[in-house]
Amino acid sequence: MSGNNIFRKSSLERVSSPEQLNEYIKVSRPSVWLILGAVIILLIGVCVWGVFGTLTSTKHGVMVVQGNKADCYVSVEEAKAITPGMEVKVVSSVGTITAVASAPMEITDDFDAYALYLSGLKMGDWVVLMNVDISVPDGAYMAVIITESISPISFVLN
Repeated sequence: MSGNNIFRKSSLERVSSPEQLNEYIKVSRPSVWLILGAVIILLIGVCVWGVFGTLTSTKHGVMVVQGNKADCYVSVEEAKAITPGMEVKVVSSVGTITAVASAPMEITDDFDAYALYLSGLKMGDWVVLMNVDISVPDGAYMAVIITESISPISFVLN
């Protein structure tokens, strides 16, 4: 073997043969193109979601509506992150928190029984009362309070 030849002699003969220049070269199989297309579509979907989608941080509570008054009760731990002006979603309606009580209150016998069932709270638990401006029929509802909403693209740009 001479020191000047990097490639094998048979490989060089195959490449330099003029008869093989007209032959079809198969670069990749259709299954590879299918997988590549699926990956590209997935990446495009992630990019669109990153620009137009949102990630939300939420807290849960129970809302009791009587007349024109909507009161939302949230556990003391979850209430620490809630301030007036935050968005509240109940069923398909959206409202805003108008006021947050400065002191927690204990759940007593006069608390709505169905609201206790929905929230998973029990007698003697401590909750924080919040007034909510929302238009829903009277009753007890599970409430979702949105504490933070952020676009995924902001993680990349920051």
